[in-house]
Amino acid sequence: GAAALALTAPAKPALRARVLIEGVSSPRQQPVRIRVFLNAPTANADTPLTDPHFAGSILLVPSLVPGGKHTHEHPPVTLSIDVSRKLAELIRDDPANAKVSVTLVPVGLDKKLSDAKVEVKRIALKVTD
Repeated sequence: GAAALALTAPAKPALRARVLIEGVSSPRQQPVRIRVFLNAPTANADTPLTDPHFAGSILLVPSLVPGGKHTHEHPPVTLSIDVSRKLAELIRDDPANAKVSVTLVPVGLDKKLSDAKVEVKRIALKVTD
């Protein structure tokens, strides 16, 4: 399932914008790639990476416990991705994009796109000058 959140960013194109994804955990033992889309609430695993709203992706890798055994769950981690350029492009094309929604699409690396499950506690947009 995709997580979505509506946020409002100040519309200054020179800002640095990062999406922080807090408390991310996955029940899978395989790596999961999390695709990040801005202002694309309907984005899903079939949405092409050429979509103008695609802001990048983050790899969530299962943690190893001492002894090299995979744990059954990822301990929750905070992931972040820089979306400054993408946000600036979207705002330039349409000022309404300054109201930002973030949609996360988890994708399994083994091409079984739909069975990647990721839990997220909070999504935040961090904007700095």
